[in-house]
Amino acid sequence: MYSQLKTYFDGGKQITLPGIEESITMPHDTWFRYDGEVASLAENIYKTQRTIAKLKINGPGNGIIDQAVDSFFERITRSMAMAKIRGKVNDSDTTAVCTRHPVDERKTAYVIAIKRGLSESNKIFAASHESGEFLKAINQRALLQSWIDKKGIPVDCLALDGEDFADICGLYGLYKASIRGDIKIILPRIETRQSVISSLGPLFHIQLPGIP
Repeated sequence: MYSQLKTYFDGGKQITLPGIEESITMPHDTWFRYDGEVASLAENIYKTQRTIAKLKINGPGNGIIDQAVDSFFERITRSMAMAKIRGKVNDSDTTAVCTRHPVDERKTAYVIAIKRGLSESNKIFAASHESGEFLKAINQRALLQSWIDKKGIPVDCLALDGEDFADICGLYGLYKASIRGDIKIILPRIETRQSVISSLGPLFHIQLPGIP
């Protein structure tokens, strides 16, 4: 079972966080997967839950998910699972998620996904923001501060928590993209947190909307 699940997730010691493109050493018994752009965040969460459950049921064999198991999960668990997921994740107003998936009593997997159809700037910000959520989840917030310090950016991200900390990670991803010069980067408009993003954005040398 573990070898199959480890293959499904990135079970390696080193991973590269999406958006910010920084490598980290994974904590023990923690796995990670970046699913990129998906049509439905809620459906993607369910797909991961279902995959973990099926592989656990199949045990250490060859990992073939038989039709009976698939039918069981589709008939019995899908409607209840999707109702629970949609109670937390609304596809209409959520752009990205970092979801925790317990594998067993020791191992935990995290999956980041972003909604398909975002602009390039919003795509980078969303993936980077969720990388910040992941750093919080594994108690590695100090890593972001070390990367910011190396760039000479005068921001104390450890003084912030919750969504504000993750937003700093989002801004850091936009900053790195602007340095690469791949695309024209502008700050995203997120009404509930616009004051934090707008006030800190200039420190990362990121263009404000409407300013040439």
